[in-house]
Amino acid sequence: ILTGVECVYRNYGSENQTPVTAMTVAEAKAEINQGQFEAGTMLPKIEAAITYLEKVKKGRVLITSMKKVRDAVKGRAGTVITQ
Repeated sequence: ILTGVECVYRNYGSENQTPVTAMTVAEAKAEINQGQFEAGTMLPKIEAAITYLEKVKKGRVLITSMKKVRDAVKGRAGTVITQ
């Protein structure tokens, strides 16, 4: 899933934002419940990843920016979400 940032961040836009390189569906749901992802920006991407992974149990979702696709595919950027 392409987005405008290199990866998913916790506390995005704050002084203590931290990159998330990997998370599970359960972790993503917990982060949603904590209000970590803004509606209209990252939230729909996370929800799409969850929907996909609930159907494709062994799947993987990669979220990154267009600029970082090559690095992300090689495991050097982006956020990977798994079951």
